[in-house]
Formats: sequence, structure tokens, C-alpha cells
Amino acid sequence: MALTTGPSAGGEWVAGLVLARGGSKGIKNKNLLQLEHKPLLRRTLEIMHKSKCFHSVWVSTDSEAIADCARSEEAEVHWRAPYTATDDASSVSAVQEFIKFHPGEFTVPQNFSPRHRPRRQDWRGELYENGMFYITRVEVLQKGLLQGNRCGYIEVPQEDSLDIDTPFDGIVAQTWINYCQGGSI
Repeated sequence: MALTTGPSAGGEWVAGLVLARGGSKGIKNKNLLQLEHKPLLRRTLEIMHKSKCFHSVWVSTDSEAIADCARSEEAEVHWRAPYTATDDASSVSAVQEFIKFHPGEFTVPQNFSPRHRPRRQDWRGELYENGMFYITRVEVLQKGLLQGNRCGYIEVPQEDSLDIDTPFDGIVAQTWINYCQGGSI
């Protein structure tokens, strides 16, 4: 998920952008993977809408099925060009394409990176980028960067930060959801 900013009459316009291509390597259409009878994309869009942080919510995709899911959750759809929907395409290229076609939205992700952290000796935990969300200004992405000079991070508990890249990861996520709802593993 990317949080994005741009100008508006009353201050800054904040748009949310989800990059959700259909042809991911590990799980085709993984954004439609059902967890607790709900597609991953729907879960993400519900959270974005409930947050009340965004003036608009967008899904950038190359999949009609993903676009249908996005529309059913009242998100706008940006159709990704084939060159931004390949295994080798970067998130930066996909967001730069979005900016090009939707200049009023002015979108850009910036990584909440663990670059600025407490001294190693003072930190009892471990930080790593999970790609869960990004926040930035357009100017950073226009330079071809995901991170500006000022970076921050948000700690997310490990159990809330599961990457789903394989069918097995989906099983782990569903098992964790069941456990959190009072079931057993």
C-alpha cells in the first residue's frame, strides 16, 4: 500500500494507491486470495476507507478481476501498462506511470525505512522493511527514489506483518487469523 500526497484547495491532497498486478510470480492474482472469505485486496481497501486518511483510493492493476474487486470497494482503477506489470518492473515505475496519467492525484511512495533507528546497543528488537505501506511526496519519486533524506518507520508486530508470496504463506496467514479468533493452530 502506498500513501500519496499532492496539492488541493484546502491544503494537501492525500491519495492512497495499491499496486496489485494480476501476474505475480508466487500466486497469480494473489490480491484476490481469500482469507476468512474475503480477498486480500478487499481487506486492504476496507482499512484504507475506514482510516479516513485519504481523499481518494486507487488500485493500479493489469487484471480485470482485480479491477472488479477494487470497484466493488469503491476504489478508482488505474490500468497499468504492460511494461509496469512485469516481474522485473519496479514499484517506482508503476507509481511514476500513475502520476503521469493522473497528475491531479500526485502519487509517490516513500519507504518508512529502518534507516533512522536507535543505536544498536539501545535497541532490543529488529527492524526490517516489510513493504506494507509507503508515504512520501511526489518530488521524491520524480527523482527516481522511494526514499527521501528524511525517513521514519512504524513498528508493526511480526504477527501483523506476514508476507504472502507463496500458497504456503496463504495457509500460514489463514491459520493465524483462525488462531486470533479463538481457534487453535
